[in-house]
Amino acid sequence: MSSSWSWKIPCILQVALPCYQIVTIWLCPESPRWLLLKDRLGKARSTLIKYHGEGVETELVQFELQEILAGIEADKSRLKFNKDGFHTIIASKGALHRLWICAVVAVASQCAGSTLISTYLPQILDQVGFSTARDKTLINGLVNIASYVVAIVSAFVIPRVRRRLVFLSATGAMLLVFVIWTALAAEYTKSQSQGVGIGVVAMVFIFNIIYCACWLPLVIAYPLEICTTKQRGVFFSWTYFCITASATIVSHYR
Repeated sequence: MSSSWSWKIPCILQVALPCYQIVTIWLCPESPRWLLLKDRLGKARSTLIKYHGEGVETELVQFELQEILAGIEADKSRLKFNKDGFHTIIASKGALHRLWICAVVAVASQCAGSTLISTYLPQILDQVGFSTARDKTLINGLVNIASYVVAIVSAFVIPRVRRRLVFLSATGAMLLVFVIWTALAAEYTKSQSQGVGIGVVAMVFIFNIIYCACWLPLVIAYPLEICTTKQRGVFFSWTYFCITASATIVSHYR
């Protein structure tokens, strides 16, 4: 598409969903958890009855109400962002070790090489002979679709596999794929062979699939699994901070 609609259509599509959310958010019911936090027990029960009990206060509704109340009571004992909360973490060797693991996992997820694909895929495709807009759009779309499918499948498979095995296997496989990718890219610069170029694209697919099967779901799930229930709020905030900080540094120096 040679007209200005080549950029207008993507912009319109990106605006459409937020507009839909802005309009429909007013139709969403208030959270029963928030209502209970505000001591509005009757309203919370009514909301659960309407949406979970189909107008009847079933055993499920009663169970969910008690579960929310128990969760609120448990939250009162969790670590807070205050002097006592931080002292609890710093004073414990085990908590410091878990905090270090959270930081390592967060930073490793951003340094594993996925940003190479997300940022430089057009340039990578140019270097191996896929320079047309059609080829780039098709390959980029297929890479994202494959990643989406793999992430869904991994959500069901990973809970049945040991975390350490997943991390070591996936990281080792990514390293092997990256070595082959580099060798094929070097070979293409010498031979200009279409088959070698297709091999590079295949390595891009495989690399991204392995990343999505391990690092994408576990970068959040694993840090939350290794800490106690009371620590999850603080540890999740620390993990997300490390992800953001490392992503910013990597994007600045790449």
